[in-house]
Amino acid sequence: MKRISALTLTLIVIACFSNTPANAGANRRHTIEGIVFGTGIALIGTAIIHGMNNEKQCAPNYSNTRHKNNRHKRQYARYDSGPRGHWEIQKVWVKNKHKKRWNPGHYTPRGHWVDGRHERVRVQKGHWQAQKVWIKTKYKHR
Repeated sequence: MKRISALTLTLIVIACFSNTPANAGANRRHTIEGIVFGTGIALIGTAIIHGMNNEKQCAPNYSNTRHKNNRHKRQYARYDSGPRGHWEIQKVWVKNKHKKRWNPGHYTPRGHWVDGRHERVRVQKGHWQAQKVWIKTKYKHR
């Protein structure tokens, strides 16, 4: 149905623009009217195109599959407050972070040659960090 209405509106607009007026007035009034008319048509055309492309935005059709008994059961069901447990803040030790880097060959202060090799270099020191931890409990607190 949308395509038919959009096609009809498009044909009407094309028919209006295909006829040229007998005297093309060079007045300022005619120019402003043309700009306003063209802007209105552009806005309407954009709305129609968006309406055709965005069919997913419409509200879904809900079928009447729910029975009155199910609603009655849901109304008097026990309230579930979610998973059992609570949050606690614990101190956690974060280990040192190391990175492998290439140490090129060099002479020591005593004049001995040392070959190049990969060495582990500490990038960040270890530290204590407060962390939020979920503690599961067997029974709900009342």
